[in-house]
Amino acid sequence: MPRGLAPTIVAIAAALALGGARPPPRDLPLTLVDSFDRAWSMASHAAEERMAEIERRCEEPVPPPAVSLEALLDRTERQVTADDDAARRDLDRTLANASALSAGRRAAVLDCIERHLGEASRDLSRAIDARDDELARLEIAELRATVTRLRAVRALVTLV
Repeated sequence: MPRGLAPTIVAIAAALALGGARPPPRDLPLTLVDSFDRAWSMASHAAEERMAEIERRCEEPVPPPAVSLEALLDRTERQVTADDDAARRDLDRTLANASALSAGRRAAVLDCIERHLGEASRDLSRAIDARDDELARLEIAELRATVTRLRAVRALVTLV
């Protein structure tokens, strides 16, 4: 027998004798089944109560939103308009310094403007041909404003 094994066996035997280790009761499987059954009953009861609470909440009337759709659309339109105005001011400030651009950069800017102008003009033609309703009229007006603005920017960069 290895040297450290004998004291370990003696210690285990003493602990079992002092601890009063008893063999498991004969009805242990039934006790386990009963405790599992009680746990299952408690869990299913809690789940049923939770489902009843959720169903009660679903039956309660939903309060109207704090903000109406019109107010939300108006706020969004004001924000977009403010952002558009700020972008226009930034562009105008940048164009005021267009004279400092080198010939290569000026050509690149003009190329970019021409590309966007072509896309906006094409979109405008498609919008005019596509349909005739209020949304189409708004889109056409916006595209016309974009084309007009791009032409003005092109003229400013070309004159410098």
